[in-house]
Amino acid sequence: MAMAPDTLSISQALRAVGFPEEQANLLAMHMASRSDDLVTKKDLELAVSQLETRLLLKLGAGMAAGFALTLTALGVILTQLG
Repeated sequence: MAMAPDTLSISQALRAVGFPEEQANLLAMHMASRSDDLVTKKDLELAVSQLETRLLLKLGAGMAAGFALTLTALGVILTQLG
């Protein structure tokens, strides 16, 4: 889980580039309150990894089902011929 932003550092950085103190403090507090909406690189990597695993499982299951259907169809054809 991501750490909450440092509101003091954010406010100081905003004031350093010209934001008025009140506006810088308010913006920093708002940014900190929205920190639960942030996604870290680690969060994103985990989500991608899980999606890749699910995709591989579904593709594998689809290939197995297709192979089984092909063998079944071949068995039916060979039964009718023989």
